Amino acid sequence: MLNNFIKDYQDNYILEFEDGFWGDFKKVCKKLLEPKNHPSNELKDKLSLISILEHEPISVAVVGQFSSGKSTFLNTLLGKDILATGITPVTAKTTTIKYSPFDLIKIKHFDGREEILAVNELEAYTDQRGDMKDVKDITIYLSNEALKNFTIIDTPGLNSRSDDDTNETINIFDKIGAVLWVSLIDNAARASEIKDATKLPKYLKNNSLSLLSQKDRISDEECKKVLKYSKEIFKEYFLDVIAISSKLESKGLEDSGFNEVREFLNALEGKKENLVRDKFNIILSDLIKEREFYVKLYIKLEDILREMVTKISLKFEHNLELYANEFQKIYNWINETSSSISKIFETCVEGVDAHYFKEGKKRILSSNLNYIKVDYKSPRFNKDFALSKLLYNDDKLATAFRVFRSKLNDFEKEILDDMQSSYKELEREILLFKGRHESMIKKKDIYSSIENEIASKVASEVYELFLKNYENAFFKTSQEIKLFFEKIDIKISTNYQNSVKLSANLIEDKVLKSIEDYESDPLTFPLFYPKFDDFKNEMLKNLNYYEFEGDFIGDRTFIKKTLNSLNEKILEILESNLNYIDILKTKHQDIKYDLKAINF
Repeated sequence: MLNNFIKDYQDNYILEFEDGFWGDFKKVCKKLLEPKNHPSNELKDKLSLISILEHEPISVAVVGQFSSGKSTFLNTLLGKDILATGITPVTAKTTTIKYSPFDLIKIKHFDGREEILAVNELEAYTDQRGDMKDVKDITIYLSNEALKNFTIIDTPGLNSRSDDDTNETINIFDKIGAVLWVSLIDNAARASEIKDATKLPKYLKNNSLSLLSQKDRISDEECKKVLKYSKEIFKEYFLDVIAISSKLESKGLEDSGFNEVREFLNALEGKKENLVRDKFNIILSDLIKEREFYVKLYIKLEDILREMVTKISLKFEHNLELYANEFQKIYNWINETSSSISKIFETCVEGVDAHYFKEGKKRILSSNLNYIKVDYKSPRFNKDFALSKLLYNDDKLATAFRVFRSKLNDFEKEILDDMQSSYKELEREILLFKGRHESMIKKKDIYSSIENEIASKVASEVYELFLKNYENAFFKTSQEIKLFFEKIDIKISTNYQNSVKLSANLIEDKVLKSIEDYESDPLTFPLFYPKFDDFKNEMLKNLNYYEFEGDFIGDRTFIKKTLNSLNEKILEILESNLNYIDILKTKHQDIKYDLKAINF
């Protein structure tokens, strides 16, 4: 089994090539068709068409607008009335004329049928009045020695009323190596012809002639003027412009122009290698452009991710300053509100007349204890009155905390909206990339279908490949922020009444304890008259002011740690994304490098 595998590999990938031009051609073709390049079937077909030239003569397309005299020209060139003249452009078919020891016609139908006919039966197929819809193509085999040096492809024409005929003519350009462009001399170089001439591949210029037919219809002087004008107009498209006349050729006159045409055709064999090089290098150039396209595509995706993540990071940095100010305001508000409550508490502290009895000296000869009444000013914190002013008979404090809670909710929403906005910007750019590229169509048929599918698949799966991780990171952070604000709400906003009551109770307990201790030992224990700071300290503790201090202010606030953590996670995801894209991009860069190294 291993031996079979090795043999298959050697047969397919370790090939030996003959010395010389065609061996070199096969070597460079092998490089284009390496499996790592995922070559398309169209590329393989195109290279096969070129390789046919090793054993076949160059194909010459005879092109021209309808009624330009193509058929008459060909009949004269071949010395036989093979092609029908004067037909309409409704059902004409591409006709190939090539050498064979025997004269015959082969008709291929779209259903796969083939017919072999005598040459004199062609008119029924090329006459536009016949039904040619089921005919795919026609090949005429002639025992004409000249056809050993070239093959003729007679095209339907470029200004046919049928778009299919025009498209068929254009598609033939890939299969040919030379062009004979036939025009009526009195219609030469008109705007419509110039427009059609632009469709000719530029690499065929040196293998293309413009033929002005029916020169016998005008004077020699007029012919010279038309030639001069046409050569100037057509210099970008044709090697030369020649005036011809089938009538003069049939009379055996040398100035018919046909000798020049024959010289051109007979010289094509010597141009074959240059033609092969030109065609190959055009394909090579296109394949390099294909790889450049994919490299640019993946760079574009990298740039989108980099730019958006950078934008998000800068936005976080900018927003952190705003958020820090807001949290400072929250922190200050808790402090100020605690002060306001403490001031009211302080007004509810007073001194009242009080007394207690202490044990006096024992009387002589008496067994009864002697008690002395001690009068003093006792501190009293009127808790009920304070709570009545703060909670029960006045809604100012309730209103203040309702406003605080509303602002807190707005602030939370602002942070979450900012985060959502950041993610949505990233999502929008990535989905735009997806929309532009998930249904890509190859720009050229020779481009790799597999690479096109891979790139389209990457574009179509951007959510799973890229967005999902960012979305999860933003979602997780959003949940952390929601929990944090919920904690603030529970411990401050909705707990303020308990905080006020607890502070009042604690101060009251301290006052009562101080009275109890004072009455037990006034010299050791002082009376506790609560001051503003005593109340405020309790309020700050019970409103969790000190607990939230590190979260609200300083260098390691909750929001700073949270957004920095999110930013680090985003950068980590970005690095992973870029590594993935770089693998895709590098593959095309390497192939592009290999293609550029090919010299043929």
